[in-house]
Amino acid sequence: ATRVRDREILDHDVLPDLGRAQLAELTREAVQDWVNALAVGWAPSTVRRSYTVLHQILGFAVDEGLLPASPAQRVRLPRPRRYEARFLTPDELEALANAIAPAYRAMVLTMAWATLRLGEAAGLRRADLDLRSGRLRVANNLVEILGQLHEGPPKTAAGRRAMTLPASVVAELRGHVMRYAGAVYVFPAPEGGPLHAEHWRATVWRPAVARAGLTRMRPHDLKHTGVALLAAAGVDAGEIARRAGHADPGFTLAVYGHLFPEGDRNAARKLDALRTTRLDKEQAQPRTR
Repeated sequence: ATRVRDREILDHDVLPDLGRAQLAELTREAVQDWVNALAVGWAPSTVRRSYTVLHQILGFAVDEGLLPASPAQRVRLPRPRRYEARFLTPDELEALANAIAPAYRAMVLTMAWATLRLGEAAGLRRADLDLRSGRLRVANNLVEILGQLHEGPPKTAAGRRAMTLPASVVAELRGHVMRYAGAVYVFPAPEGGPLHAEHWRATVWRPAVARAGLTRMRPHDLKHTGVALLAAAGVDAGEIARRAGHADPGFTLAVYGHLFPEGDRNAARKLDALRTTRLDKEQAQPRTR
């Protein structure tokens, strides 16, 4: 998916403006002008993604001795906007699970309560479920790119993980496996076989979102919802990062830090204890004239 995305950026964003320039002629000013032109009509994140592709190409040219230094260095980029993840409340999540086709009720619940990406849910195999112990293993990712299915390991090394599910979700999965699971995949396509994400979004997901009375949302928002549910349950950031497949708990805190008010309150209590202990000692000491 990254390779396809970068190829599109190269063909549509980089080469039309800079593709005819000789490497030696490409200056930092030219790169800055290019970035400024993109920023006129595009979101900061889109501009930064395009810049990253150019930066990597020019870095390769430096590594190969074709340039003494990269003209993409010290270029001013538009400031990124803070990403606001979408979260469902437990009631909204249940409404969505009730509104979707019965064959995908358990999929909605599992994606949220197990913090799965759509590709991880689509790639979940029967062998990855141990319903007796209530354990789920994330070891496979199934994504659709330009109409073709690609199957492989999770997105990152941290994405390969295992977790114990809530007993109520295990019960949903047990009924689902008996009625709807395929020979290989837990959540197959409506017609059987591996799930094609684009078709599923259009024919199953979006109609269910509308029936549930929710505003437009992505399947990935179920993963965000799962992180919010873990935070609401008082689970610490390190365990949330592990279950969500985040390599760095710092990322979890950066994106979802506002969901951990208890950590803020604990910090205030500890600081107050530190101060009041000192004040108590001062008050206990005899005063001298």
